Amino acid sequence: MLYASVSKGFRAGQIADNNPPPYSRLVNPEKLWAYEVGAKTKWADDRVRANVTAFYYDYQDLQQTTVIDAVSVVTNASSAEIKGVELEMTAMVTSELTLFGNFSYMDSEYKDFVDVSPYNNAPVDVSGNRLRYAPKTKAMLGASYDILLGNSGTLTLRGDVSFIGDIHFSSLNTDDLKQDSYTLVNANMTYRNEDSPWSVMVYGKNLTKEKYYRHKSLNSFVGRAPGGYVGDPRTYGLQVIYQY
Repeated sequence: MLYASVSKGFRAGQIADNNPPPYSRLVNPEKLWAYEVGAKTKWADDRVRANVTAFYYDYQDLQQTTVIDAVSVVTNASSAEIKGVELEMTAMVTSELTLFGNFSYMDSEYKDFVDVSPYNNAPVDVSGNRLRYAPKTKAMLGASYDILLGNSGTLTLRGDVSFIGDIHFSSLNTDDLKQDSYTLVNANMTYRNEDSPWSVMVYGKNLTKEKYYRHKSLNSFVGRAPGGYVGDPRTYGLQVIYQY
C-alpha cells in the first residue's frame, strides 16, 4: 500500500507569566505543516512485513520550554524543520521464531531562532543548530521465540537491543548539555494459556547497566553546573496480567 499525506497542526499561544527578562511573556501560537509519503508491504506469504516512511515537518513559531535558574521559560523559534525516514520490519522465520526491528534517521534544524543563553542570559543566534531531544539515528533489533507447552500453554522469550544516537538538551548544542549515544538491552519471559485470562511476565530492563541522562539543564544552586535526570538503572520485575 502506497500513501501520502499533508496535514496542518496548531498549538495555542499563551501568556508565560514565569518568563523573566529578557524573555517575552507573550508566546505565539505554534504552527506545523507535515508532509509524509510511505509504503506498507507484505512479502513471502505475509511472513515478512516492511514499512517505510519519509517525512518533512515545517514549523513556524515552534514553542520551546527550557529550565533556566529553576524557572521554566517558554519561547518561540521563528522557524524550524525536521526531515527524515523510518523503516520497520517484522519477519516470521518459523512458526516459533520472529525477528523484528526498526531504524530511523532524522535531520532537524532551527532555521531562524535567537535564543537566550542559560549560561549568562545573553541572546544567542542558534540558527542551524539541531533541535533539542532529536537524535539523528535510532535503531532497535529484537527477537521472540514461542515454546509450546501443549495444553499447558505457551512460554514466550523476547529480547531486544536499542540504540539511541546523541541528544542535545539545549538549543546551543553545547557538550555539557548533551547525552552521547547509548545502547539499552531488555529481555522478558511471558507465560500464557489461551484458556485462562491470566498471564505472567518476568522482565529485565537495561541489563548492561547503561548510564545515561534523560534530561540535562544548568543548576543555579550550584554555580550553574550541569545536572539532570538519569535513566533507569538495571531493573528486574514480575508482572501479572488479567485480561477481561
